[in-house]
Amino acid sequence: IVAVDMIVEDPLFFKTYTDHAAVIDAAKQLLQADSLIYLACPCRNAPYLDDLRRALREDILFLAEDPVQLYHFVAGHADRAMLFGDELLAAMCLPILDKTKTAVLCGGGGIPNVGRIVLPTAEKARRAVGLLQDAIGREETKPHTCLLRPITSE
Repeated sequence: IVAVDMIVEDPLFFKTYTDHAAVIDAAKQLLQADSLIYLACPCRNAPYLDDLRRALREDILFLAEDPVQLYHFVAGHADRAMLFGDELLAAMCLPILDKTKTAVLCGGGGIPNVGRIVLPTAEKARRAVGLLQDAIGREETKPHTCLLRPITSE
């Protein structure tokens, strides 16, 4: 009934997912970049991935299939601004990252000396619980979608 971090095109579902456009804009502002590379783990939810691609517009999306592939890609694009969609992906490349051109989408912690785009895990959970309560209460007139926007970038 409640989809978290995915888009389900079914009016019965309540859903909460990342506002990708807001995340990309925050990263560009933080990194003072006109374009960037977004590095993420593969996603099996096609509508969610399509939403991310639309938000990136002309920017590059790299889906990391394995650590070696990721490392080589990052090494070959070290001069570009990069946003990692996951702290673990960034940590795998830490020795070769230009920290002035790197940001990480994180739930709160982050990586020392690397820019952070914070999308709090607790807020995501709070929103999901609220949507679940609406679903259980059959609150059909309430919004079925909640976009999560980053609250801080530093």
